[in-house]
Amino acid sequence: MKTLLLGLGAFFGVILVIVLLFGAWMIYSFVFIGHQAERQVSKTEPYKALTEGVSIRDIPYAGPTLERDYGRPFGIDGDPNGEWLLLDDNTLKAGERVMSDDPGKPVYRLALPPSLLSSPGTDDLAGADDQALVFSGSKVFSAENNNVGAELADLSQFALGGIGYGQWLNDQYLVVGGYLHTDKGTRTPLWQIRYPDFSATLIVDDTFYLHVTVPAVYRFPEQSLSVLVYFTGSIAWGFGGDVNKPEYSVIRVYNERWPNGQDIARFGFSAGIVRSVVAETTADGQSTLVVLTDPTRPSGVEGSEVLPPKQWWVSF
Repeated sequence: MKTLLLGLGAFFGVILVIVLLFGAWMIYSFVFIGHQAERQVSKTEPYKALTEGVSIRDIPYAGPTLERDYGRPFGIDGDPNGEWLLLDDNTLKAGERVMSDDPGKPVYRLALPPSLLSSPGTDDLAGADDQALVFSGSKVFSAENNNVGAELADLSQFALGGIGYGQWLNDQYLVVGGYLHTDKGTRTPLWQIRYPDFSATLIVDDTFYLHVTVPAVYRFPEQSLSVLVYFTGSIAWGFGGDVNKPEYSVIRVYNERWPNGQDIARFGFSAGIVRSVVAETTADGQSTLVVLTDPTRPSGVEGSEVLPPKQWWVSF
């Protein structure tokens, strides 16, 4: 009997120690999360070339201070392509469901652009209002004048459970960010999809929160160049509100050398999140990107101030 009591005492003693250690760890994580975030920032490489023949160097920046980036507030200033409803009569209506019994099914509508290279150096390419692709779950449909037509593709084999972001890269590819729900949580993989056969290639298995920051696309038709910037990892300075930033910004290039796309450079948050990309061509014909990064911490961080941006040359 005495041996049994000693055994039970030892067992519950071990359980108590585990509970106390877990509680101490939780308290430490809560109190010192800002310090942990800064430690994580310091461990990220400022920049790294991801393919042969790419060089990166910092250059002076003399421009204005950037406005603070608050990301993409979900439900306030969301993606207008995602604010569409598919009604029972197969027509599209702009707007969102407010109540669970409101008519319509939420879909993602991506307009077919009148000219796929008509808007140089921007992350927004207006499309033809009368024709569009409609993403409903894992399926893609054609639409004309907001009337949904034939099914064009079923992307379920690519593990796309729903689309939260889409943008044209060029006249051959579009990029989509999808939601994938698993027993370990929700991932947001990023895919490039060939148009019009809808074959898909995975770019990255998980991106930074799509409801906060979406990938950016920059097009430079005079150089037959498109640039995709996507974000991975997460650094958190707190809990709730504007307290997160991507750990890495990755630059992916589409041009004659890499028609199917190629990741060429990565910037860690120690250099800042990529805020803009401009393409230049040197006198000897070499392609160069002027990349602006913003190391400002989130607004929810106590004492956070807007920091001067950094500027880089990425040659390839």
